[in-house]
Amino acid sequence: MNRLISFLLTTIIICPAAQALNINTDVSCKKLVTAINQEHTLESCKASWQGITKSNISVHDQTIILDQALQLAQSKKAIFDEELTNLGDETKNHSKIKWGVGQLIAGTYLSLAQVYLVAFLFINKQRIPGVHAILWPESFLIQNKWISKTGGGVVIASRFILVNPVLATYCLYKGYKNLRQGLNHKQFLKDKITNLDAIIAYFQYLQTNNQ
Repeated sequence: MNRLISFLLTTIIICPAAQALNINTDVSCKKLVTAINQEHTLESCKASWQGITKSNISVHDQTIILDQALQLAQSKKAIFDEELTNLGDETKNHSKIKWGVGQLIAGTYLSLAQVYLVAFLFINKQRIPGVHAILWPESFLIQNKWISKTGGGVVIASRFILVNPVLATYCLYKGYKNLRQGLNHKQFLKDKITNLDAIIAYFQYLQTNNQ
């Protein structure tokens, strides 16, 4: 009997802790967490929070979400503050610049490959200078007899229809973004800190005014 009572008491104590709401894993908080982690604008955080208050989430859970959201925003700001301090007089992030340049090169290569693939599919390939440099993956696979010529045609068609357009767009976008951030890294950090300051102030206002 005593063991049963102990088991029930332990269950009562442990279960609430095990079921405690966590904004990093709770689906209803996904937009709010994304807005904080990606340092979106204050408007994004407001819209995400209003979505939570209009849902069927209890007031008690809303309070927990608000506390955790504030802590998350403050921790993110602390990371950027430390990075800005460590940056000193430097204004650039050379790692991001290298990534940006690499991604732009990859995006340019894939874009050129797309042009060559169009030419390869609709024009006699012998008349296209440098076609083998662009289509070397397929040529390598065919020459080593890993795939047939028909299989190579399927791979080329797949690159033309899906791979090149998607990857080229992604690489060019990310490359431009990383290069821009890398060249203006100090200002980038300051802007993110300013956004987070506004988000933190908003959450603190909600706490003070009982949401």
